[in-house]
Amino acid sequence: MAPAGWNREVFRDLPLGSDERPEVRLSAPLREALDMTDEALMKSSDVLGRAVSDTVGAKLGTIREMYLDRQDGSVRFAIVEVGGFIGGGKFHPVPWRLIRFDEATETFASSLTREALKSAPSYDRDQLGNPAYGWGEQTERFFATL
Repeated sequence: MAPAGWNREVFRDLPLGSDERPEVRLSAPLREALDMTDEALMKSSDVLGRAVSDTVGAKLGTIREMYLDRQDGSVRFAIVEVGGFIGGGKFHPVPWRLIRFDEATETFASSLTREALKSAPSYDRDQLGNPAYGWGEQTERFFATL
């Protein structure tokens, strides 16, 4: 079964095993909406270990993990470690929609305050690794109240 949005017609006339790539034409508004520039891409290994700061630049924590939605491929949560040294802090899932990359400081920024993040649900690594624990739903409920 082809992924959603997959257009078989684009490949219809290509011979099997062809190295030729079909020409894909996107409208200007769609190209703009997709921001199809390589400069906007960032490797996951460049995200992990980066600081997350609040709106005034104070460090909230460090991104230790990212969780992807398997259905649509989007990043759903960043796991932000708050406090502690090398794995000794608390792990707070933060919805990815609340985090933005700050080009000027090359760090991630969030509108969250330190107090809000510290009061957010936190989990240990075993809990985060267990989908049955329901931490995603608990986290979404918490952040919906802010």
